[in-house]
Amino acid sequence: MPIRVLDAATIGKIAAGEVVERPASIAKELVENSLDAGATSIAVELREGGISYLRVTDNGCGIPAGEVRLAFENHATSKIVQSDDLLSLHTLGFRGEALASISAVAKVEMLTRTKDAEQGVRVSVEGGVMAPPASAGCAEGTSIAVSDLFYNVPARQAFLKKPAYEYGAVHDVVSRLALGNPAVAFRLLHNGKTIFSTYGDGNLRHAAMAIYDRETANGMMEVDEAEGGFRLRGLIGVGELSKQTRAFECFFINGRSVRCPLISQALEACAQGRVMVGKYPMCVLSITMPANGVDVNVHPNKLEVRFKSAYDVRRTMEALLYRAFQGETMLSLEEAAPPIAPQENVSEESKTDFQQASIDVKQTDGAQKQTDSLQKATSDYIRKSPVLTGSPMTLREMREAFFARPQSAQANGAANDSADGDALSTAAPEPMPAKKMDAVETLHEAAALRPMPPLRKETVATEQQTIVSGPAYRVLGVAFKTYILLETEDSLIIIDQHAAFERLKYEEYLHLLESGNAAQQLLVANIMRVSARERADLMENLPLLRELGFEIEPFGEADIKISAVPHVLGHADPQPLLHDVLANLHSLRSANMAMRRREILQMSCKHAVKAGDMLTKEAMDELVETMLSTGAPPFCPHGRPVAKRLSKRDMEQMFKRV
Repeated sequence: MPIRVLDAATIGKIAAGEVVERPASIAKELVENSLDAGATSIAVELREGGISYLRVTDNGCGIPAGEVRLAFENHATSKIVQSDDLLSLHTLGFRGEALASISAVAKVEMLTRTKDAEQGVRVSVEGGVMAPPASAGCAEGTSIAVSDLFYNVPARQAFLKKPAYEYGAVHDVVSRLALGNPAVAFRLLHNGKTIFSTYGDGNLRHAAMAIYDRETANGMMEVDEAEGGFRLRGLIGVGELSKQTRAFECFFINGRSVRCPLISQALEACAQGRVMVGKYPMCVLSITMPANGVDVNVHPNKLEVRFKSAYDVRRTMEALLYRAFQGETMLSLEEAAPPIAPQENVSEESKTDFQQASIDVKQTDGAQKQTDSLQKATSDYIRKSPVLTGSPMTLREMREAFFARPQSAQANGAANDSADGDALSTAAPEPMPAKKMDAVETLHEAAALRPMPPLRKETVATEQQTIVSGPAYRVLGVAFKTYILLETEDSLIIIDQHAAFERLKYEEYLHLLESGNAAQQLLVANIMRVSARERADLMENLPLLRELGFEIEPFGEADIKISAVPHVLGHADPQPLLHDVLANLHSLRSANMAMRRREILQMSCKHAVKAGDMLTKEAMDELVETMLSTGAPPFCPHGRPVAKRLSKRDMEQMFKRV
């Protein structure tokens, strides 16, 4: 078969296949060109998912009339001059392939005008063939309309998905670019309907509100950390904001939207214990790093990058993320800040919309930022807490400290326990009358017989004196033997006592592991029968179990001897936990040691804390004060939230009072 040179049309179609995969590819290339042109406003319009029509309009610098033809030539660009420029790129585009590739497989019409030009230029390109440019009146900037994608390549057109799918892909691309450029006002329209519109005021939380919703934007944690030549900024959503897939992880490296498994792994490692099992954190993270440390010319669509030193990048990202998470507090009484008004350059219509859907940006409190790191906060908590002072506590001691009933209540214990219909028990010291009542009667009688204690101030203790600071609060009681009700001046906070205790025990467990005191010797060794499979899993993971506080050795042909258990278990029966651990280890055979360690930690704490226990007033007060002073995540080790806030205004809206 003879060798021949392909014609220009075939070459263009082949080249376009590397750049133009679907309408989303076109949207990405054109929007990135608009950003490189300095646009502060970008509109993306679609019809039928972008298959029949896609237009990107910006107010950037425009293209001079004499360079319009060059813009559609292969490898014609204003972004670089020589190959050395590839080592320090500061623009999103640089290959000069976008317009040439798009025009080779679609019908393209472009209107453009520079600031100094009296008139703009209109040019049409169909299948790579350009019609003579003509003068036209238009606004400053560039508008490019692409229609009938792959009209001349039927084989490629057949591989396009349904319009709904293609629209979803375009929406994802434009959303990510809008989140990565909050100083640019983006607008997305599909079939004549506005899907979202960002303000372009530079506030990332406002952009997240426009893309997602107010609750999501308000709940994401702000990050701004720097180390060496790296800077990490953005928002992270964990807990209830975690997602089923990684699709909501948005990463930007030097302004470029990329897929980066390395940074994704660093984020997920640091977010362990803050997201539920099987879910992933959501984020909008912008990483600034030296341009010569990253190669962006490794993917046709510029979606992936390669680092000069991947190990250093991973280590630095984890350090910055751990530092960001250390600012968390298990419980904060501070109210949300008032809505932030948009900047003056936003239109009056946008201001009105903004005020109606404003974001309450959470303030980080001063009292809770007493510690410099999570490790120090955990250490102080273990050292100072009346529950965890001295040597590690047994289950009996923990229950005596937190769950024991006061003497005045013990005398009436049998009568109170008979009221099994109670849905709410209060935290006042006097016992409830010994009669059966429903939840409403309980509330009324509690109010009549027990005077409500005044709101108290959160305190910060020092060696010399106790400083009263922070907002006032009052423990109202506990509902359903599970949820502690905490009143502040402007909100009601509901605390899951089981989740809170589990997190505290988890932090204690970690501290004991770090200090090498995780194991507690049993007075009498426990003999346990195991299956052949369980025995094999046990022997394979014996070093890990010893590290976590278990002392286990074979005992005969089918039994094992348990001589020590983790301190958090106290004197509880270790066999149920060990059965769960062995079953879980078998299902995690392919997991790494870090994942197995985390699973055993979580199971140990779950077995150490009991749900449904009645708490005394002293125990609830102690729990709240400990939560206020502990620099631990506001989630249980499995990622469930520890507390939820219901503001006074929310309640007034609920009952139609406002």
